[in-house]
Amino acid sequence: MPLIETQNVTFKYGVRTPMEKTAVDDLSVCFEAGEIVGIIGHTGSGKSTFVQLLNGLLRPASGRVLLEGRDIWEKPKKIRDVRFKVGLVFQYPEYQLFEETCRRDIGYGPRNMGLNDEQVNEAVERAAVQAGVKPELMEKSPFELSGGEKRRVAIAGVMAMGPRVLILDEPTAGLDPQARDKVLQRIKAYSETTGALVLLVSHRMEDIAAICDRIMVMSKARMIMFGTVDEVFSRYDELKAMGLSMPQVSRVLRKLKLAGYPVNTHIYDEPSACAEIVRLVKQCGIKR
Repeated sequence: MPLIETQNVTFKYGVRTPMEKTAVDDLSVCFEAGEIVGIIGHTGSGKSTFVQLLNGLLRPASGRVLLEGRDIWEKPKKIRDVRFKVGLVFQYPEYQLFEETCRRDIGYGPRNMGLNDEQVNEAVERAAVQAGVKPELMEKSPFELSGGEKRRVAIAGVMAMGPRVLILDEPTAGLDPQARDKVLQRIKAYSETTGALVLLVSHRMEDIAAICDRIMVMSKARMIMFGTVDEVFSRYDELKAMGLSMPQVSRVLRKLKLAGYPVNTHIYDEPSACAEIVRLVKQCGIKR
């Protein structure tokens, strides 16, 4: 049984007005526990709307969202419980930090779940480790932290609820490369250690290639592709027609291939690309 599934889900904004727009159109897809799925698409493709449907922030106009086989809207008054199981980290989540200390901010979700003080403290300590929040930051105001540190505190606040599904909307936006890598490493480790499903919405193909098992591509409110990283990125021309790109290293390798060099273009991360270019230099005897 899929951990979370959508069945013919449709959502519209501005219903019965001149501004009516279909943001998600008849979308059916299944996601499994323990996998990391990247969700990509051009601006306005429906990505952010889709993930908000998964945890009940938005309700489908038609179709169903199933969590562990049950319709999340089966009991509308209990939709809040769904949001504890399907955690959503918005783009620039540090703007949502508001407590006096990082410890209290991370503990906000667990307190709302009704946990006692001991349970809240355990959840906070566990999530701080999972998200990479340093112990010396816990009693500081979140507003004193760097951008990367704020982002990790915000992510820890969702991890503290122990969600079965962790959704992150552009989690590395605006971060420098070092901070970006740290956030991605923590996201991957969270999936590996908890068995949670992670859905990563991002316009950075490098992020998607770095940690994702599968990729879902959206365009004009519909799912256009869904497959492994290699299956999706190998459809270069189709992605380009939709206004999407590939990881930069893949574009470099593709240009080398088009220039006649015997290079493997099914590589999407920098270390592997460097190794492939070194191999090519040795094989072809190219002088530096």
